[in-house]
Amino acid sequence: MQGSESEGFRPPSALDRSVYHLHTSLTTLHSCITALNQSTQDLPRLNHLLRFKRKYEVITEDDIGSARSQLATEVRPELEKLLNKAEDLLWQLDKDSQLLEKKIEAQEESLNVLKMGNDSAEEQNAKKAEATVAEQIKVLKRLKQRKETLRKSVEEKMEQHRHLLQDNKRIEAEKQAKSAQISKERSNQAVTTQSIRSQRNVLQRELTNLESQLTERRAILREKEASRSFIKEHENQVSVGDTLSASGNETEEKVINTDKWQLYPDQLRLLISIKDVCASGNLKGSTENLDALEKILRKYFIQSQKDRDLISSEILPERHTWKQHAVTQMKIMSKLLFPEGNIGITIGRMFEILLAKLDLVAIEKGLGASILNKASRLVFARASLNVELQEFPPSQEGRHHLQQVIRILSDIGLIETVMEVPDDNGTDGEALENTSATMMIRVKSVTPVLA
Repeated sequence: MQGSESEGFRPPSALDRSVYHLHTSLTTLHSCITALNQSTQDLPRLNHLLRFKRKYEVITEDDIGSARSQLATEVRPELEKLLNKAEDLLWQLDKDSQLLEKKIEAQEESLNVLKMGNDSAEEQNAKKAEATVAEQIKVLKRLKQRKETLRKSVEEKMEQHRHLLQDNKRIEAEKQAKSAQISKERSNQAVTTQSIRSQRNVLQRELTNLESQLTERRAILREKEASRSFIKEHENQVSVGDTLSASGNETEEKVINTDKWQLYPDQLRLLISIKDVCASGNLKGSTENLDALEKILRKYFIQSQKDRDLISSEILPERHTWKQHAVTQMKIMSKLLFPEGNIGITIGRMFEILLAKLDLVAIEKGLGASILNKASRLVFARASLNVELQEFPPSQEGRHHLQQVIRILSDIGLIETVMEVPDDNGTDGEALENTSATMMIRVKSVTPVLA
């Protein structure tokens, strides 16, 4: 009967659903990669279009101001000098013209006098005067021509000065327009680059999320495969042990209801409470897996009682080996019950530490309270606390999840937290009277299987 039940046990179809979801995830990832390629194939052309090529030389405002001041310092003194020189020349020409006019008048008067004296002398003097007047007229014409030339040069300098001022204004306007155009091009280029980077970051984040989801699903598939193989192996082992110890016609209900199971009422209630808590949704686990786990644990405790009855009369090293084997099995079951992160590993290690603390009670029963007093128990408890702090440092809570493990075991009813204070009475207590209270963890109201 038990063999037929082990053959009829079929694992749930979670693998098929997982493979389907994995195929869907791969299809989605392929579509994301295709969309990413389509959205990034135009990047070389955009890079070529947005490439900055310098077509002109940009002049800063400081250079324009310095050039303007330098031009003003160079041109203004020359203009002032030329204007002063032109005014001096004009004044000199006016003075020369006045002198020449006076000389002409004097010469005309002397000419009139000579005419009245001697005709021949008059003629000679007239010729001389005419020659002198002609020469002076020529000098005056040259002076007037020079004056006109100077006036034209001054006007040309003034026109050049006006052209320079206009050129400065035009250069400044062109500079402002070019700076505005450059700032606009840079802002457009920055906006385009920022949008491309944001799209690329979004796609990279989506790709990372898909990869992490794919990794998590692969890990869940591997853990489910391991749990199925472990369950099948334990069912085969338990079915073989039950076949050797009982008749082949006994059913599973008769095996569970044997008299040996009545030796573990607390463990039975514990397993039922664990199943109820897991099925209520406080802990993760499907109903089929929990039912199968309950059957396996019932058979495990029955087999452990049989092994205990066989080993109870043997020597201590063999008993310790059997105990280590049982602790190893408890660690494996903890990993199967809580596969998320390192919670199952931490629970298995907590079981090992708590069972080591229970050994202290057994030693105290065998040796007597006179040898192992409260002070030595406190030293042992603090040593185990130091082991816990070294293995599970608070700074790495995200790795070992110790606080979550303590909460889970407290909700199930396996452990409780107590404040242990050293005894102040007696010689040993007086040695520890200055010791502060310590928050400890111990097993709560459950008869230990491996006592």
